Amino acid sequence: MQTASKIKTISSLINSIGYQGKSLLSINDLSNDQIYGLFELAATLEPWNRSVIDLLPGNVMVTLFFQPSTRTRMSFETAMHRLGGSVITEASPMTTSSSAKEESLQDAMKVISKYANVIVLRHPNDEEARDACN
Repeated sequence: MQTASKIKTISSLINSIGYQGKSLLSINDLSNDQIYGLFELAATLEPWNRSVIDLLPGNVMVTLFFQPSTRTRMSFETAMHRLGGSVITEASPMTTSSSAKEESLQDAMKVISKYANVIVLRHPNDEEARDACN
């Protein structure tokens, strides 16, 4: 039997990863311990697969895809909905966002970050995307 001090909560698993409030641009941005922490968190959440667990009520995720990717976009959107959050999707930003007016991606990201708790960006130019996240 585990003692209370050894029982890991979802919050403690998230906190132990230590990545809240940061931009994840590449798997290389994570240490091995953080990756193992994500695997442990995923295993803990797995029993709620295909159901809703209200971990993120009131949180908003924006998906901003400059390249088409139905499966990737839908996997992020489904995950956010199942975690109790909501989603705003910008599926064609080249024609419907500030990019159509030739505003910088960095400026757009600054504004969008005021509306959203999480931004999922798919962009063809990795340098421009990195710069926009800083």
